[in-house]
Amino acid sequence: MPSTLRLFAVLFLVLAASPLFAASDADQYDVVKLADGVYGLFWREGPFHPEPNTLIVINDSDVLVVDSSLFPSTSRTIIAEIRTLTPKPVRYVVNTHWHDDHVNGNGAFREAWPGVEFIAHPNTRIDAAAKAFGTIEKDIKENAANLEKYQAILRSGKKSDGTPLTDDLRKQVERVVAHFARYAAEIGKVHPVLPDVTFDQNLTLQRGSRTIELHFLGRGNTRGDVVVYLPKEKILATGDLVVAPSPFGIGSYYSDWIATLNELMKLDASTIFLSHGPLQHDYTYVRTLRDLLAALVSRVSDAVAKGASLEDVKKTVTLDDWKKKLAGDDDLIARGFDAFFVAPAVERAYRQAKGEPDEKEGEGGN
Repeated sequence: MPSTLRLFAVLFLVLAASPLFAASDADQYDVVKLADGVYGLFWREGPFHPEPNTLIVINDSDVLVVDSSLFPSTSRTIIAEIRTLTPKPVRYVVNTHWHDDHVNGNGAFREAWPGVEFIAHPNTRIDAAAKAFGTIEKDIKENAANLEKYQAILRSGKKSDGTPLTDDLRKQVERVVAHFARYAAEIGKVHPVLPDVTFDQNLTLQRGSRTIELHFLGRGNTRGDVVVYLPKEKILATGDLVVAPSPFGIGSYYSDWIATLNELMKLDASTIFLSHGPLQHDYTYVRTLRDLLAALVSRVSDAVAKGASLEDVKKTVTLDDWKKKLAGDDDLIARGFDAFFVAPAVERAYRQAKGEPDEKEGEGGN
């Protein structure tokens, strides 16, 4: 999830009915065996938990991990779980893309295993430097302002318009305060560590009897999305290319994403490991996501071809039919779909359909 603080500062109250953060990581996750030596660490709370699930691959003499985490303390929780599974050292951490919840924990892994190498696409290295690690100072200041804002609401017992807080809303604001308080305690402890091994398209690691394939199949959720594939075990880790129960669409490349998912589905996988969301055992949901992206691109492009303004497109391309398919009657998922996908994706898809340039390399923002 990109620029987690800035995103949640805007959207947290939209989704605050969900217990996104706990004061402690204890008993907040499950470790599940997926194959011999392959484990998934899954965060329970959601459906929009900001910490990514972690894939742990124990090889003959070392360990590979997919993504590091948002907070140093969360990374240390993952590290402790790895050490309960094996005494072997972590040799590689794959950063599937630049989002801060996938790279901020790199420093904790380097502290635990000084010889660990971080692998990513070259664009992920550039974007992690600018957009994840490069915005920490700004995020700390924004976090302090947001923390004070919501603490003031709790102290007064009133919303900004002067109306009293209901019991339910007070609980939601308390969750907001807990999030920003934890962020304040943690973010200054992040030790930026960039990927030190990069590849353009494909990289195969032969770790004893284990074959691990890394692929860049094209731009999608970001311009550096890498997937991790275990051909013998038929396990595929998708990063944020595939997120359930509804996707994240901030700062993405929607037309390319469709083609990238088509390439993804050529891999023979029976266990599909998502950074955010439950295990998938076939490509049914991936096809749904691809078709959603196709609908977004088609509808926005058609509107642009007819001369529609951005405000017109925002009013007409609501994707409400797709929201119903993904969310059903679940109000939380529906609000998450609107906030994390529709709102950012429609505007960016409009600008892409108009031929306007995306952000420059290394530029901040989403």
